[in-house]
Amino acid sequence: LLVIDVGNTNMEFGVYRGEELVGSFRLMTDATVPPTSWGSGCASTSSASAWSWQVEDVVIGSVAPSWMH
Repeated sequence: LLVIDVGNTNMEFGVYRGEELVGSFRLMTDATVPPTSWGSGCASTSSASAWSWQVEDVVIGSVAPSWMH
């Protein structure tokens, strides 16, 4: 499970295997960066690149409604 908390300053990502949080990382919320590039940003994050994971479900929470389009 990939959970994403989209804030005005940062997006925080958590990766769960069952109920266990197996990792987390953060990317800066930047309106000039298209969401299609988030994958490469996530993959280049040092802690994320150490895991082997496959996303089956995603949950997104946001306080930045303009990002949800």
